[in-house]
Amino acid sequence: MTSDDIELQTHTSMRNVSDESVESAKHRAPLLHYLSLILAAAIFVFIAGYDFTASAAALPIIGIRFSKLSTVNWVVVAYMIPFASLMPSVNKLAAVCGYRVALAVFVLLHIAGSVMSGATQGMPLLLAGRVIAGLGASGSTIISLTAVEETGSKGQRMFGLRILLVTWLVGSVIGLAAGGCLAKWSSWRWIFYFDIPFVVVALALSIFAIRIPKHEDSKLQMLKSIDALGTMFVAGSVVTLALALNYGGNLFKWSSGVVITLLILSVFLFIVFVFIEVKLASEPIMPSSMFKTRTSTALLAIQPFVGIVTFAPIVYLIMWYDAVKSQSSEATCVRILAVTLFALVVALVVEIVISIFKRCQPLVHISVPFMTLGCGLLIILNENTNRNVPVAFMALLGVGIGLSFQPHFIMIHGASVAKTMTSVVAAVLFLRILGAAVGIALFNAVLQNNLVTKLAAVVLQHPLYAVYILNSVDNSDVMRLPRVPQSVRSAVVDANAQGFRSIFIACTAFAAVAIPLLVFVGRRQR
Repeated sequence: MTSDDIELQTHTSMRNVSDESVESAKHRAPLLHYLSLILAAAIFVFIAGYDFTASAAALPIIGIRFSKLSTVNWVVVAYMIPFASLMPSVNKLAAVCGYRVALAVFVLLHIAGSVMSGATQGMPLLLAGRVIAGLGASGSTIISLTAVEETGSKGQRMFGLRILLVTWLVGSVIGLAAGGCLAKWSSWRWIFYFDIPFVVVALALSIFAIRIPKHEDSKLQMLKSIDALGTMFVAGSVVTLALALNYGGNLFKWSSGVVITLLILSVFLFIVFVFIEVKLASEPIMPSSMFKTRTSTALLAIQPFVGIVTFAPIVYLIMWYDAVKSQSSEATCVRILAVTLFALVVALVVEIVISIFKRCQPLVHISVPFMTLGCGLLIILNENTNRNVPVAFMALLGVGIGLSFQPHFIMIHGASVAKTMTSVVAAVLFLRILGAAVGIALFNAVLQNNLVTKLAAVVLQHPLYAVYILNSVDNSDVMRLPRVPQSVRSAVVDANAQGFRSIFIACTAFAAVAIPLLVFVGRRQR
């Protein structure tokens, strides 16, 4: 299969985003029904995009509130792992118990998790709430995508999927803005309460609008096809790896039994997961049909790196502004908005370009280099950098992110034999978000290990302020106390700046690893 063949299949996939064997999906849906469905689905997808960036915006405030800055990244990671892990199984679960019933259960989980997160008085309950909310958001997002892809004419389905893509990015933009403002002017708790009225309205609309055709297989057959073991083992592997990275060099030495055990367990669980997918699962999390060509395989291999470079810089630049620039959450999020705004604008432009030229391979080839460039420029940041300089770097990163959405989805769909675009979206988000979760945990380990070394040197220089210096790891407000001299503050800020630089170096390295894989995108297949 040549590059032109893949582009032809890509063009075909743009016109055929649903399984044409579903006869009822070929007819144009009534306008009121269609608009209700699009609105409901858009709300669910909007909230999914909002949740990540809004919670990321409040990380410094939450970390200071509970004196847990060194581990506050888990507020994001605890949401991402269940969100990604459940995605491939949502449709099968919904087919067993009914899409409306399943959606109601997922919405209730989302509400329960949001209430727990907002009402918590400690980090453990907050993390539990984020896990539950992640499960709920995962289910409602995939069911929404499926409902849109199974309803109406080809034109309606394609238009609906485009709307949902843009809505995800809009949710990310508003999440940053709302998260910063709510944390500054009201309370970080309202970031989580914000979800509740929206998902309730979306559920009410969905009861009327969702009409997904029933599967021909029996409920027992659908239940057996769910890869529950694979889901549990891959989630367990990611969680144990993230815990090992979080504990290593922080709570325990890297050579400690706890860290080594977690690392070995993570590798073991992943090996078992691969065995289950290859030998046991009747319908694996990642269907073999997605790996039929070199192009689709290369693009899928790229997705974890894309996830890392999409999410990690947002999280750690927000924390950089707090630790290095002592900037308010509101002002920080206004500057970070550059990445999501540029991603949104570029995604809209890309939509027009693809519709005119019917090609997306060149866009795929420049997406990762743009992300690498934007991330790489963050390496030059230090305590003396003007606060507005990172805005330009994040804008470049946003261009790469905007290029990595629809072109990647369409190329994978066109180069593989995946039946629906929803299955492609679920697979890509599964890889991106799990990759991001591991990346965020890894970079936190890099940061904490650097801080331990740098702050130890600061303590030797200023032994009288050792308690303040060491406590600043979990509560940066300690350094703003009047009794702490400016010389100590400057030394701690410099240590933090060097720690964050190590994160940006690591993030750039991950982005650069993905670039050689682009060589295989669109090349002649074996």
